[in-house]
Amino acid sequence: MTIRLASNKDSEHIFKIWHACFTDDQAYIMNYLKYCLPHTKTWLLEVENGEFVSCLSIIPSYFALDSKIIRGGYLYAVGTLPEHRGNSYSKLLMESAINECRKDGMSYLLVKPATESLFSLYSRASFEKVLYKSTSVFFVKNSETAIDNIMSLSSDIRSLSSIEASDLYTLRQDSLANTCFLWPEKILEYVIIEALSRSGSCKKFEISNSETSRLIYYIAYPAEQNKKSIQVLETNVRNSLEIECLISVIRSEYPGTEEIEIISSSDFPSKNNKSVSRSALLLPFDKGHSQYMEKLHLSLPLE
Repeated sequence: MTIRLASNKDSEHIFKIWHACFTDDQAYIMNYLKYCLPHTKTWLLEVENGEFVSCLSIIPSYFALDSKIIRGGYLYAVGTLPEHRGNSYSKLLMESAINECRKDGMSYLLVKPATESLFSLYSRASFEKVLYKSTSVFFVKNSETAIDNIMSLSSDIRSLSSIEASDLYTLRQDSLANTCFLWPEKILEYVIIEALSRSGSCKKFEISNSETSRLIYYIAYPAEQNKKSIQVLETNVRNSLEIECLISVIRSEYPGTEEIEIISSSDFPSKNNKSVSRSALLLPFDKGHSQYMEKLHLSLPLE
């Protein structure tokens, strides 16, 4: 058995494992291999017959503290071919990757368990700190009153346009640096590509009136099980007016929308059908920053 770092030449092996473990959507896998894999550290486990049977990736992450950049990583796509499960390959691979991340000087690792049952699995692997998210649900009514409200808000909304990775990087630095884990620009480029592949909308617009002028952005796409429900993975809105403008823009982007779900940090400025739940787990290597990291939100987690 051998564990080693993958290169772009290993795309065929990674594709095989992803296809068997996560999805049969070949376009989705190819987008990952092309736009995200080159910016990760990905490990492969090879068994004695030369077959690669398990892989995982560490996507670069960071946060800002006292004007300093604190490096970490996001544990992603841990998978083993079904016929090779039961041999602790994923566990061995994860232990090896964690040790390498420590040696590399990272201060933490994050993981977003795909199911509730996986929270206990990763907790046993030392991911003991829980991060939380808030989910606010807005039910959209197709009434004349609602339409009149949208029309009145439209005068405040300017310059709606698609957002580029460079813009998103800057806006996140300005808006989220005190509350969220952050991503490098190249990872944000992949985030946009991945969202758009799900019929998503990644836009920015200016709210301008006599009292304020601010640039707003959002990343959203329709829910898999209900296309009339739009999930906002991230936005920098911060008050009720900005929320109303965001809802107005999303309704114009997705006619027929019945529900808008905004996922954010626990301090999101709305109590509208708002719930708080577990979002991710944290493994801090730097205990001095542990309490600070526990309060941060894992925004735009890759699914």
